Amino acid sequence: MTAYLRSKPHIVLGYNGCDRDAGEEALSSNSADGLIASKNGYDWLGSGIYFWEADPMRALDWARETHLRHLEREKTKGVPVTLRRPYVVGAVINLGTCLDLTTIEGVALVREGYAAYISDMKELQRQNPAFKIPKNTPEVDPRFRWLDYAVINYTCRVYEAQHDQPIDTVRSLFLEGDPIYDGATFREKDHTQICVRKPSNAVIAYFRVHGMAGMR
Repeated sequence: MTAYLRSKPHIVLGYNGCDRDAGEEALSSNSADGLIASKNGYDWLGSGIYFWEADPMRALDWARETHLRHLEREKTKGVPVTLRRPYVVGAVINLGTCLDLTTIEGVALVREGYAAYISDMKELQRQNPAFKIPKNTPEVDPRFRWLDYAVINYTCRVYEAQHDQPIDTVRSLFLEGDPIYDGATFREKDHTQICVRKPSNAVIAYFRVHGMAGMR
């Protein structure tokens, strides 16, 4: 890959929506790995610990929405609720070497990563015609971004192998939700998300966020 990421130590505050027990465990663990990394195949920015940048209320809203989805899933499919008590944990994050999709370098690297990924996947298809390349499915559910997840993980792995440099975090701005007024380009759930891939490098400390627990 020809695009190169510059390490740029930059401290931000991030907020993770989670179950209260998981949050309390992270706060008491004294470890950067206190929160569990997400590895869903549809996660927007690849594998890692997810944070809403500078927006604790958005983290709490997500936790509440997820809690309600889990209750419905338990009711209809019998799957136990894993996020029972919505909660928010704050983190002081050093972005470090960041695949930042709000920058030219970050966008260029992911574009290169996508081209290489598709080339590799088509070779796999030639060897195994039953192999399916992941796709995003906005028509089914805009939360499911199977292709983005695969491309980001692939890009990070290849870059790290080529440059012997870990990518600590991935960061991007997302437009989400309905327009906030007629004709607006601003949407009600617009946010900046951070995925921490290397918590031991990026998470400086977790902290308690007052007033960010429980249901409304």
